Amino acid sequence: MLRLISLYILLTLIFCNAQGNLQIQQKVDSLRKTTIIDGNDKAVYQIFDDLFEEMLQADTINQQMPSIKKVDELIRDEKSKNSHLIKLFFGYQNYISNPQARNNTKFQVDLIEALNKEVNEI
Repeated sequence: MLRLISLYILLTLIFCNAQGNLQIQQKVDSLRKTTIIDGNDKAVYQIFDDLFEEMLQADTINQQMPSIKKVDELIRDEKSKNSHLIKLFFGYQNYISNPQARNNTKFQVDLIEALNKEVNEI
């Protein structure tokens, strides 16, 4: 499920690449509409911390990592708060993993700035 969502976001972001920053903002707005935004809920931030800690200690990344399972649960639960941050983050990760994307640093910067803006607004 996480892979399908990531693929969808990646393809959307690649399409946005052709259209520019306006399309990124439209995608962010679309993601915001489909999630509950709550500045007091820190579950997403905890998942980011857990992912970071696990990635530092892991030799390889696999779907059985506890934080990956938490991400999958968060994305599947329509009532999850601030899930758009996770979706933006994995969309960015998928985009920069694409060899064709490496040439478009402006788009990468625009994506990470959009994520940063969302994090700071919450």
